[in-house]
Amino acid sequence: MAEAIFKQDHGKQIYTPGSASLAGEVIQLSDQRAAVVVSELEASQRGAVYTHGVFDVLAATGVTFVIGETVFWDVSANTAINSASTALADFAIGSAVAAKVSGELVVRVDLNAHLARNKVLATAAAITLTAADLGATVYGDTQAGAFSITLPTAASCIGGRFTFVRAGTGTNALTLDGDASETIDGSTTVATMDAARDTLTIESNGTAWFIVAARLA
Repeated sequence: MAEAIFKQDHGKQIYTPGSASLAGEVIQLSDQRAAVVVSELEASQRGAVYTHGVFDVLAATGVTFVIGETVFWDVSANTAINSASTALADFAIGSAVAAKVSGELVVRVDLNAHLARNKVLATAAAITLTAADLGATVYGDTQAGAFSITLPTAASCIGGRFTFVRAGTGTNALTLDGDASETIDGSTTVATMDAARDTLTIESNGTAWFIVAARLA
């Protein structure tokens, strides 16, 4: 069975794969959007992919979804993953437009619909973000103590952004930490968010992160 079955036309674009791609294959474009291959393509053969539309996408029988839930893709298993299993997710592909109960083999997905709304994350302890979190506003509450948020690789998030808000009172810093030796505005860590409501927005150019907006006390 194909990884995704086309249901409704909203849009498509030209695509040239680096390796052979099957019709209905779920892929991620360089701008981080999900796409579905229209028809079988050989490596380097120019073709088309859907970037919008409603698809029935393969999902493990025990995985459930509610309407509006963001649907993620597990490349190694070629199946959809729900919000409770994002540790297995490689990238977000869209939003569920119908509920999926245990026992069903597909989830109906509006491709890339999740990009129309902002994802919100909140934490009071150190976390490591993934490419699946791309576009999120992250509220870090450091009132009880300073901690760091580790970023995903810049290469996995090219053109993507995160916004960070330092929540809580006091002066404990919310520190951003690049993956391994990757930098944020030239530094491996940024610890300038140390007052309530300090805010930074960063963007990846594929090799590093850059601060594109800031509001600091």
